[in-house]
Amino acid sequence: MSMKNTTIRNSIFLSGILFGILVISILLVSFFSHKSYAKFIFINKKNNRFSIENRCIPIQKRSIEYVDYLIDDFLLGTISPELKSPFTKNSKRKNSMIEKNNKIYLDFSSSTFNECENIYTGLNILNKTVRMNKNIKTVFLSVDGKIYKYIGNYGTLSDGIGSKSVFTENNIYIDN
Repeated sequence: MSMKNTTIRNSIFLSGILFGILVISILLVSFFSHKSYAKFIFINKKNNRFSIENRCIPIQKRSIEYVDYLIDDFLLGTISPELKSPFTKNSKRKNSMIEKNNKIYLDFSSSTFNECENIYTGLNILNKTVRMNKNIKTVFLSVDGKIYKYIGNYGTLSDGIGSKSVFTENNIYIDN
């Protein structure tokens, strides 16, 4: 066996090992990258009905970090050209907090709802999106730290927004 053949054989062997390491590394990274799918509700432009958009979002260590990521990503709007969001690019979540009994408190900037195309639709899809992705029973909303005093037939804010809450033009009041 000549020296040239041995060198070629060693090069092929080394290339095979490097390729194997690369494949194993890619598989390990994809296996251990923690992502989950979230469902976002937006409005279908064709029929004005609610439509679900699925997105892959990173899993966060803490539940509140997941909700923060979820809300912030939701407020950025849809990625589908067939869907639209009632929120503008100026919409911002300011703070959030989750209680142990599956209640969430969300505080938004005033531009979130002041510039919203349709505040009632915006509140409905926000409520549904949050509750669909987390085991949340009640959502509490505030704007610049000011809470909603009364939400239609659903009582005071101390009762929060539950699964059967539907917002219409006649049932949203903000504490002035």
